[in-house]
Order: sequence, then structure tokens, then C-alpha cells
Amino acid sequence: MTKVKSQEWQFLCLKALLEPLDSPRLSQLVKEAETAISQRLQELRAGANGSGEREAIQEVLPSLWYLKQEKFKPSRGLETETRQFRLQ
Repeated sequence: MTKVKSQEWQFLCLKALLEPLDSPRLSQLVKEAETAISQRLQELRAGANGSGEREAIQEVLPSLWYLKQEKFKPSRGLETETRQFRLQ
């Protein structure tokens, strides 16, 4: 494992995780982190080492998936307005 490759996906994940949920950049940051993870996993499959790094990736993926889901959830205000509209 090269330290630079390991640090790249970690840095991109941290950037995404620290971005505010209402940021217009969040979707792009999550996508960049997922791409870096995918590339790193392909590199790790080619080598015998990297079990610790694979575990770290497995631990961060649910957080990225959460961000993706939260980004595309309607806001509470919109949800309430939609419900009220249906009741009328």
C-alpha cells in the first residue's frame, strides 16, 4: 500500500463528511470519495496486503451512503407542505 493512495481516499472522505448537508458541493464530494475508494479497492485486490485499509473503507462507506440519502431527502418544510396539500 502506498501511503499517498491511502491518504487520497481518506482525505476525500473527510472532505465529504465535513461538508454541510445543505451544501451544493456535497453530491460531488461524495462522488469523488466513492470514486477514490473504488480505485483504491481495485489496487488492493491486486496485492495481498491491505486488510486494515479495506476494513477502514468498509467502516466509512455507510457514512457516505448516509450523506447521499440525506442530500436527496426533501426538507421538512417541503414534506409538511406536500402532506397538507394532499389533505385539502
